[in-house]
Amino acid sequence: MGYGFNFECISCDYKIRLFIGAGMRYSPQAVYYGFSDDPDKDWSVAPRDSRNLEMPMLFSLVDDEKVADFAWKLIRQGAEPTGWHWLSLYVCSTCWRLYNRFFFQLTTDGGIFEPEYWCEHCARLLEQTDFDFNAREVQLVSMYDRHLLDWHCPQCGEGGLVQSSDRFVWN
Repeated sequence: MGYGFNFECISCDYKIRLFIGAGMRYSPQAVYYGFSDDPDKDWSVAPRDSRNLEMPMLFSLVDDEKVADFAWKLIRQGAEPTGWHWLSLYVCSTCWRLYNRFFFQLTTDGGIFEPEYWCEHCARLLEQTDFDFNAREVQLVSMYDRHLLDWHCPQCGEGGLVQSSDRFVWN
């Protein structure tokens, strides 16, 4: 199950809707190998009539074609999914734009592969983040070392981030 959040800047009209987590459509079989008729392998609830059943969902979940192609190449060469995959929050530490991106890990002979994503605005490497809620503002936290990020609105450059409505559940 995943959660959705509506956030807004406290100083301007910047708003963003973000989705975090893994819904019931993300069975490892469907994500990495394509759909299967075997319910023990594929418990995905993703609509099958809208997708190419031969292709893994990875190609529709990963926004960067090069990342998806490279991951698919690794899988065909024997890389194994670790089981860690979900929609995650990423932030650009230069322009502070927020992105939803699909996080996943593959075990290869050389170690663990994780995708790297780049900002569409300034072409900087995005940082995977989480968020904590304090009394008023949402605080972004680095997923790598848990330090607080000094987020500034990408539109006005000033305001903090607040949750504008209740979170919602998605699958």
